[in-house]
Amino acid sequence: ILCMNEGPATCDVHHHAGVYCLSPLLHSLARTVSEDSVIALTALLLLIHVFLHDYNFVNNVTDTLSGAVSLSTALYAAVLVASLMPTELHVFTQVLFSLEMFLLGPYARRYVLQFSKAAHVTLTLLMSITSTALLWTLSPVLSALLVLSLVFVTFICPWWLVSIHKFKAQINGPWDEAVPHVSAQLRDSVATE
Repeated sequence: ILCMNEGPATCDVHHHAGVYCLSPLLHSLARTVSEDSVIALTALLLLIHVFLHDYNFVNNVTDTLSGAVSLSTALYAAVLVASLMPTELHVFTQVLFSLEMFLLGPYARRYVLQFSKAAHVTLTLLMSITSTALLWTLSPVLSALLVLSLVFVTFICPWWLVSIHKFKAQINGPWDEAVPHVSAQLRDSVATE
């Protein structure tokens, strides 16, 4: 908003300088809060982000990215994680990377999907493999849990929904549209005319 009349490079410099100037403040943000509380709140905020994210935008269903609460929770979680970093430069890079991933990531994925569905699937696979490999260095158990959850959400849940569709029952009630009932006598009189 501050650099609408300027070029993209000048606008980028302003944003980078703003994040860099805020780094000392963000570094000391959670100094008085225990690390466990910050991690728990970060996990909760990222879970909220996953549930409220505008997946329709990435999949080309809508034209505008809506999901301010999702974006806000993701950025707040990123700031909380950044406040645990050892130096202000680490805080700067963490916040800047998070801004790029959460703000620009949906636009990039949308563009890739418009370009090629195969490229979109490849990008998704690469992101999943990279996150699993990076998590493996921290905890092989959590990495295995991530792989199981990805397989569950990607393959088992859709198969499950398709397989239980045959048990779907249609419930009629006063909320349904009106269905006209024509008596047999009236139907016969109209048919004979």
